[in-house]
Amino acid sequence: MEEQDAGKQLDTTPPKELKFHFIKSNHFRVIHIDGVIGGPTPSGMVHAAIFSERFPIPLSATYHLAGNEVKGPAKEMVARDGIVREVESDLLMTTDVARKFAEWLVQAAEKVDKATNSAE
Repeated sequence: MEEQDAGKQLDTTPPKELKFHFIKSNHFRVIHIDGVIGGPTPSGMVHAAIFSERFPIPLSATYHLAGNEVKGPAKEMVARDGIVREVESDLLMTTDVARKFAEWLVQAAEKVDKATNSAE
């Protein structure tokens, strides 16, 4: 470790640039989003629960057997009614971050629209 010269002063000028490095956490994953639900929190933040939609996975299925083989389609299928909205993740953010996130989403969508329309 070097010692500072007694007559030399530290440069306290703010930097003109700052580099950010994006590093994926151990929990990083890609999440498919079909929608969002949420709103304000009691502490004044914005809450957004993102979800994907799908038809229900059967709870059980009964098939005909011929010897040791399953034959034909299911005789009976037990499943939930409707559509499943599987909540993938919760996003909690300040109102400033929510606004910036919304602006970024609009800009990204416009870029996709422009690229898609120019490719036609």
